[in-house]
Amino acid sequence: MQIYIHRDGQQYGPYSLQDITKHVRDGTLTPEDLARYEGAADWMPLKQVHGISPPTAHFAQPPPSVNATTAATQSRHKTVVEAFSPPPLPVFHHPTYLVRRKDFKLLFGTAFHIYDPQGNVAFYSKQVAFKLKEDIRVYSSEDQRQELLVIRGRNLLDFAGTYDVFDPNQGNAQVGSVKRKGLKTILVDEWQFLDVTGREIGLIKEDSVFLALWRRFRATLDAQIYLGSVGQALACRFKRNFGPFVCNVEVDFTPDMNGLLDRRLGIAAAVLLVAIVQKRT
Repeated sequence: MQIYIHRDGQQYGPYSLQDITKHVRDGTLTPEDLARYEGAADWMPLKQVHGISPPTAHFAQPPPSVNATTAATQSRHKTVVEAFSPPPLPVFHHPTYLVRRKDFKLLFGTAFHIYDPQGNVAFYSKQVAFKLKEDIRVYSSEDQRQELLVIRGRNLLDFAGTYDVFDPNQGNAQVGSVKRKGLKTILVDEWQFLDVTGREIGLIKEDSVFLALWRRFRATLDAQIYLGSVGQALACRFKRNFGPFVCNVEVDFTPDMNGLLDRRLGIAAAVLLVAIVQKRT
């Protein structure tokens, strides 16, 4: 049985039953940590997963003192981060990116090149034309040998679409989702960052209602500015530029000083701003 762990808005795994049991015994995981195994309909506390040992009676030991509990929690959190955080890929850690799409490829499918600050290709993405359900793959290069992200639409031709983001290098574990807020986009384009449980953890929205209306009703080629936040903290900026043959998005993660936003979600959002928002709303 393969088991996934959910903690601090991130999904980790899959892990074997033996590995999970070991981490429960050594205190890295607690019986209350959320888990989901393949075939399960929803997340559940680890203590409800059949086969996890030690037995439930072991979980019911008398609680330690407040100070001991605090120290143990801090120590366990540090261990969990070290044990379950995915290994960082350098390509996801540049401060800025440029996403470019060439419109003349629309009849056959759209290709996106995502460049790092030095102008090198960091990602290559391909969107197949005329698909009723979006399935966008992000690769490390044009040879498409290494898949880095998968972005899948949940529904067919959904104006208020939700796009789930998966990491093939983490056993196709879901990173989270990006959801467009439907009718709100008529006036101001707005998206949500969701964690793997579907909980909203952040927003992407145009910089102001006035400027959004100005761009729409004047039908200009003025750039769209989006601000991305996690909680109340600014995490990223997107500048969507328009041209007769090329559309691009400038991505800036430098505001995210504390690393609140998973860069994989940020990159996926940038791709969606180019791929899904074909025309300004």
